Amino acid sequence: MNLKACGVDIGFSAVDFDPVDKQDLVSQMREFEYMRGTPIDEPLVDSVSRFIESKDQYFFHLLPDLIEFAFFINSLADEDTHICFLSRDCYFLYMLYSVIFAGDANFEYVFGSRKLCYSDNSYYVAYVGEILAKAPKTLWVDIQGSGDSHVYFFGHHFGYVPTKVMFRKNTLQRCNPRVADADIAIYDQIITFKKPEWRLLDDRLIDPTHGAFTLESLCRAPHPSVVSFDESFKPVFEAEYDLLDRNFGQLFRAYDYVLSNLWCDERIRLRSNPCINSKSLTPSRSACNGLLALDIDETITHDEHDMLEQIVKYSIDSSIQIVFITARWDPFYANHNGYLKDIFSNFPVDLIGLTDLWYNPFSRGSQMDFNNDVKIQQMNVASSELGLSADKCMLVDNVKSTVVAAQNAGHVFSTHVPCDNKIGVTQEVYDNLKRVQLV
Repeated sequence: MNLKACGVDIGFSAVDFDPVDKQDLVSQMREFEYMRGTPIDEPLVDSVSRFIESKDQYFFHLLPDLIEFAFFINSLADEDTHICFLSRDCYFLYMLYSVIFAGDANFEYVFGSRKLCYSDNSYYVAYVGEILAKAPKTLWVDIQGSGDSHVYFFGHHFGYVPTKVMFRKNTLQRCNPRVADADIAIYDQIITFKKPEWRLLDDRLIDPTHGAFTLESLCRAPHPSVVSFDESFKPVFEAEYDLLDRNFGQLFRAYDYVLSNLWCDERIRLRSNPCINSKSLTPSRSACNGLLALDIDETITHDEHDMLEQIVKYSIDSSIQIVFITARWDPFYANHNGYLKDIFSNFPVDLIGLTDLWYNPFSRGSQMDFNNDVKIQQMNVASSELGLSADKCMLVDNVKSTVVAAQNAGHVFSTHVPCDNKIGVTQEVYDNLKRVQLV
């Protein structure tokens, strides 16, 4: 899938796209605007190198938040609002929104950039003017920034500032001299989905830009930055790619994969591993009496669901939070009896409330480390967030060593489900779940 298929012809394809690196990494880091003045030491080089070579894995960690952001954007737009996804960081987000809200027609991919907003290009002003005329209101969407260029461009050329929503607004407002005297109240029009202090995997990536480098690297388009508009009202792109554009062929293939396989169920929320973001676990009930984490592979992926439905119903009735968990990097993959969406469709709607699905984007590099270590780490984080003691949290898994590790960590009612005959959850699971309720 690419933007041309979505009705926007940008002359580039996301398939098999990988720009040639013309400079070594250290030289690009020294020239990159976000890192100028930053000591380019060996740990930073190693961290950035590891990141840019594994963007597709980091992207799968960010994916749940991008999906939630799409729903948040939709909640802000009424029938009189036209949604504008700004290039180029909103390339994937625009396509994601197109898949989730395929029946809507009130949104488009809009070319723009910070440099272009400050250029006072008359052709670009006319281009934006036509967009503003499409609806009584517009909602401008971006991934991260201060909002300075937005405030300057619209205030200077149109006399008002339309609402803009960012995935994460940074704290650098009025840093550009052109908006130094702007009324701070104007910035109320800049909404943020994540708080400025939100970070992605703090302990795994050195990011001297406090997250800007990470976010903009994972939210790319297969075209360079827009620096001008010509007399035909066509965007003019920069001649060179920058540090953020290194080695992202795999990232674009991940985009295409997700957009081709995405399924959304209002009962299920994606949560990436190995760590749950702070306060990300969303209980389906106001007060939880326990937590049941059900492994997917060879555990619930069996052909008879009667016992599983009983367990789910018991959990709902007893206010026990349900979580589905997989050691795979891919939350959409097919297992031996169908896709996950097929498995979940076996449950009546009234049997499952809002439920988390945990998955592990880093399993492509070290899947076995996930089972015995990170699943337990995630159980511990979840029990802490829900205010539950360890013995109120139960893991059901087909890997014996993982269950033993959970039991040793205090999740004493965790239960092993043998996978050799694919029997799925058993009466023992049901009995242990009742013990959790009695603790």
